[in-house]
Amino acid sequence: MRRVEGYAHLYERDGRYVIRLQVPARARARIGKRELKSSIGGDFVVAKKRYPEVLGKLRAMVDIPDDQSG
Repeated sequence: MRRVEGYAHLYERDGRYVIRLQVPARARARIGKRELKSSIGGDFVVAKKRYPEVLGKLRAMVDIPDDQSG
């Protein structure tokens, strides 16, 4: 898997683009993972367009306060 230059969390593997986001230690127990991943397709043009939206959703998952449910 290689990192795509210019995109901090975008990686390419076997022609597919994936966003990888490390989960902070404080949120790992709640989320149950050390890393969140989301495939955003095999076309770089489409991946570039989807990148901000999907990365925002992953970041929102990490930033939800521990005392909130649902």
